[in-house]
Amino acid sequence: VAEPPPAPATPPTAPGYPQQSSLPPAPGAVGGSDPWFSSLYTAVKREGFADRKVNTVLAATANQRITMAQLALVLQEVPFTDDRMRLLQGVSGSVADPQNVSLLNAVLPYSDERELAERLFGR
Repeated sequence: VAEPPPAPATPPTAPGYPQQSSLPPAPGAVGGSDPWFSSLYTAVKREGFADRKVNTVLAATANQRITMAQLALVLQEVPFTDDRMRLLQGVSGSVADPQNVSLLNAVLPYSDERELAERLFGR
């Protein structure tokens, strides 16, 4: 019986594989050491509609804090400005590290979104 070929050292970047983010990973978000966020992120990715993605995050953060790095990862899954702004407003009281608001700059493409984040999380 032939042995399967060894796995590549780094996964290929092709359709079907997650793309690398330019953001620093959230503590526990990538390695799976934070089961709550891993579960939330999976649920968000599975939702087909942006408003349902937002509602999923809002429900999950009602009793759980989220880090800015985790929020940045989630925001990448929300395609529309209005939904991103609603998400920012909805989680504003649930962010564990608002001083790290600058992490959101890379995932908020419009100045009005960045200004809202700065207002909500204070700098």
